Amino acid sequence: MLLTILVLIACAIVATIGVPLMLKIVPPNPYYGYPTENFKSKPERWVAVNLFAGRCLVGAAAFTVLMLLFYNGTWLRSGWAQLLVFLIPLGLAVGATFLYERKYR
Repeated sequence: MLLTILVLIACAIVATIGVPLMLKIVPPNPYYGYPTENFKSKPERWVAVNLFAGRCLVGAAAFTVLMLLFYNGTWLRSGWAQLLVFLIPLGLAVGATFLYERKYR
């Protein structure tokens, strides 16, 4: 039960990080968001990639929360399964953002 709560808190943190990127609130900078090459010379690229990253992060967090809420009493009873249900979508979101950034070049 405690691990479920910790994973839900981690999902809230990931979604909180992704929402400002998704809403284009954060200006191009080297500290917050997905780092792109030459973000100063091409700010529209930084914004596009981080918009995609924000959507992916929020989607991964939402998917994890839904999985935990619907399947917590079944095969997700194990702590390791819950952790994997959090880490796999998060890794897919980062990987998709990496591929999107390479395609955007």
